[in-house]
Amino acid sequence: MSGNVQRRLQHPCCFRLLLPVALVVGGSLCFAALETRPGLQSSVRGRRYQLLPTKKLERERELLTQPIKREVAPSVFNPLLDELNGMPRLDKVQSMHLVGACDLVLEQFQSDLTRIQSSLYKKMALKQQRLSYEEVLGPLEVLLDRLEKVWGAMNFLRKAWRISPKIDEIYHALSYRVSTAANILAQSEFLHEALRQLSEQELSPVQRRVVTRLAREGFTMGVGIDDAETLRSLEEGTKRLAQLAAEFAENLEQDEATLRSLQAGELNHETSEEAFRAKRRLGLAGGNLPVIAEMLQLRQDWAATLGYGSFADLVFEARSGSKVEVEMLLQALRESSEAAAVKELQDLKTFASDELRLRDIEHINSEKKKQLALFEESHLEPYLPLNGVIRGLFHLIQQLFGVRWEKATARREVPMWHRSIRFYRLVDIDSQFPIGGLYLDLFQHGKKLGSPEVFWSDSFVSYSRRLGRKNANRRPIAHIVGALAPPETNAPNLLTLSQVRSLFHAAGQALQHLLNEQEEGLAGPETLEIDAVILPAFMERWASEPSILQSFGGHWETGAEIPEDLLKSMTIPKTLQSLELFQRVSWAQVDLALHSQEVTSEDKILEVVRDLLSSEEIASVMPDFNDAIEEGLCSFRGPFSTGFAAGFYVELWIEVLVADLFEAFQADDENISSLGKRMRELLLAPGGANKGAASFLRQLRGRGPKVGPFLKQLGLKRAA
Repeated sequence: MSGNVQRRLQHPCCFRLLLPVALVVGGSLCFAALETRPGLQSSVRGRRYQLLPTKKLERERELLTQPIKREVAPSVFNPLLDELNGMPRLDKVQSMHLVGACDLVLEQFQSDLTRIQSSLYKKMALKQQRLSYEEVLGPLEVLLDRLEKVWGAMNFLRKAWRISPKIDEIYHALSYRVSTAANILAQSEFLHEALRQLSEQELSPVQRRVVTRLAREGFTMGVGIDDAETLRSLEEGTKRLAQLAAEFAENLEQDEATLRSLQAGELNHETSEEAFRAKRRLGLAGGNLPVIAEMLQLRQDWAATLGYGSFADLVFEARSGSKVEVEMLLQALRESSEAAAVKELQDLKTFASDELRLRDIEHINSEKKKQLALFEESHLEPYLPLNGVIRGLFHLIQQLFGVRWEKATARREVPMWHRSIRFYRLVDIDSQFPIGGLYLDLFQHGKKLGSPEVFWSDSFVSYSRRLGRKNANRRPIAHIVGALAPPETNAPNLLTLSQVRSLFHAAGQALQHLLNEQEEGLAGPETLEIDAVILPAFMERWASEPSILQSFGGHWETGAEIPEDLLKSMTIPKTLQSLELFQRVSWAQVDLALHSQEVTSEDKILEVVRDLLSSEEIASVMPDFNDAIEEGLCSFRGPFSTGFAAGFYVELWIEVLVADLFEAFQADDENISSLGKRMRELLLAPGGANKGAASFLRQLRGRGPKVGPFLKQLGLKRAA
């Protein structure tokens, strides 16, 4: 799963993210509390509501005021509810504060939501007043911000600073109540009737985008369906989807445990063959095929209930690229990668001097790489000291986007929860005005989660006009977190190239928030479609550029520049990358095909999979390539375990957009500052209201995205 999707799942409380979350997890969160609401009459698709005075709000009160045992009295100071320059006081948080803060915020959420709904009811049903955008969406932003800030801080503490061994237990115990709060808001008929009325008024393009998106989210979650049986069926179906996703993962884990036991034993020809077959059949023996069939049927029913022809049609309502565009792109990639894979395998067959078999290909490829002496990351490590990498990263960001970094020296400027943490102000060079702040929390301390190989990022505080103080907009604050070993006295932290790429990717995630200047808070960057967030991958692409690598300062001991032959070895295409690309594309096509048509029988499912995964051209070089190839479906986690249905293509889509955009910067490397400025103004500053990366490419290059630059980056040619 992409980092962007994982980021969205971190905050189930965010109403503006509910549609992506619903479609990712199969609706288990969004329909957790779905019921028939008395007192509201509507049509199924037209959604013109008649508000009646019999509407009751007791159900909402009951769900949000469930008794919970507090470890600390509400009147006691709680640092999660206190702020220092806009930041929760994380430096003073203890485990006893977690439940109390969330409980108090949820109580306030319930109270404010009741007040908002009552106000909307009085204005719409009793006084027949014409609603304004500000009086409907303004209170909503304030309502969400308080809950998001506290819940986001708790999620950060759970992963980055584990103040209590019980924090996971506390977090999961509270997550149901937070999800319930989000569900109640998202399914409010009062709110969606207000949105319908607003949609008939004259709005700015940004306001109309917000209203349209929120109305679509509510409709996707069943708002506007007044038939009790239909709603009940929808609720049961989405709950069953969540159960099936867990069952799929459990079956797969059992088969993987069996495979590990086989691989742990003494391997000979017979046991190696058995392990190979077990690896290909992962999930099949565990019973995942009927699970997949049932999930596909439930998703098709969900889409049909809402008036869509397929589940793919439903999810593409919340994507920036159209289904037709995606299918065309995948087909172009398939044709090019298939032709290149045949040549790769022919070369490998010549090297092996024997017939290729699928089970032997990894070993043969490994032997070939040893003889070719291809690039190894360990050779580059002495040239990648952490401090030099950070300096190079900051310089690149300054060059691209016209901002500079100022290290905060006052310990009281913002909360600091560990001595290794650094805080930087992001300053616009033209105006000399601070536009945001960034925490770097890169070293292991306490019991952080995660691997030292990966950095991650998110925002603490979002940009907002409404939530600013003293007539100034509120400025965003983000963080980048890692788990590196603390530096030694006489030696720096040396990074691998993979770590550098991960750090640049995380910087892109942070900049997505820090460079946002969208004054409409409900149209922030977190509302972008999952296939429109390209900045993290764009920044990661720079991490492999020779000029950027040289900017890190050279060898940590001698200061020598990276040798040219080492840099050139990085550009040599990887062996078998065409075959890998072909398989990625094929699985993306399988995902789309299964969710684009009514495929419910197990035999029909396997037939669709076999047709899309197989290749007669590749099988002409490696005869067993197509043998039982469909069995891999039962270990396809993307659509069936993580719930990333009809979305496996997204990372490929983003990689193609980024390669095309990056080529434009390479073609005009003397003017990357002006290109970066245009990117900041047109793609980043508008937040979630930009027209998408594909639209920006059209403005920049005078055409839509093409696969050519992506294939060129991989050392491949487009098929004729």
